[in-house]
Amino acid sequence: MERNYEKEKTWLLEEKYGGVPNENFHRDALRVERGEPLAYVIGGVPFLGCDIALGERVLIPRAETEHWVARALPEIKSAQKILDLCAGSGCIGITILSHIPGAIVDFADIDPAAIQQIKKNISLNGINERRARVIKSDLFKKIDGSYDIIFANPPYINERRKRHVQKSVLDFEPHRALFAGDDGLALIKKIIDGATKHLRVGGTLFVEFDSWQKPLIEKYLRARGKKGKFLKDQYGKWRVLKMNA
Repeated sequence: MERNYEKEKTWLLEEKYGGVPNENFHRDALRVERGEPLAYVIGGVPFLGCDIALGERVLIPRAETEHWVARALPEIKSAQKILDLCAGSGCIGITILSHIPGAIVDFADIDPAAIQQIKKNISLNGINERRARVIKSDLFKKIDGSYDIIFANPPYINERRKRHVQKSVLDFEPHRALFAGDDGLALIKKIIDGATKHLRVGGTLFVEFDSWQKPLIEKYLRARGKKGKFLKDQYGKWRVLKMNA
């Protein structure tokens, strides 16, 4: 989709500068014109009522993710312990902590920048730090607990589909948070396998994926004797695997 830079600059002016242009606004407008994502220029995005800062240049939360997390919230309101895996900005776990007062969330990511961003966003949203633990981990390697719910929004773009990715994403967002092997399923497969060991009885795994990957994930589940339910996003595309323990 082609970007509308004039519309983005108007939004920048209102959102960051209260409608009053100044020298800093004109400097930021140039950043937009040069292709930098608006979310980075503004410094963050709203996500289900939470403020998600992006100063560490982690992956920008997408509207599709916001949509399915909103759908999941009513289903998990009684959950007590939750894991936000491949947490990035921490937007999923922070939303849960903000909407479910009794929940405790562990955040896990391999990227040091993400670890720092999650901590900042926990503080920014006034979350009691006793309800959150931030773990630098390569998927489940340093995870020792069991959970009612595991959320994962891992890298899942096929390396060979780079030509389909928006230029501003390729130029500015962290590739480590985007790409995952030739079929994009390198991490999703590990998450499906690892979740079994870390979900409590009756627990649920939610994993985001790209719509074209659905039959590949179904095949992988069948080969391991597992079953899952697939959910669509607001655009009618397959987006989330829901797998019960």
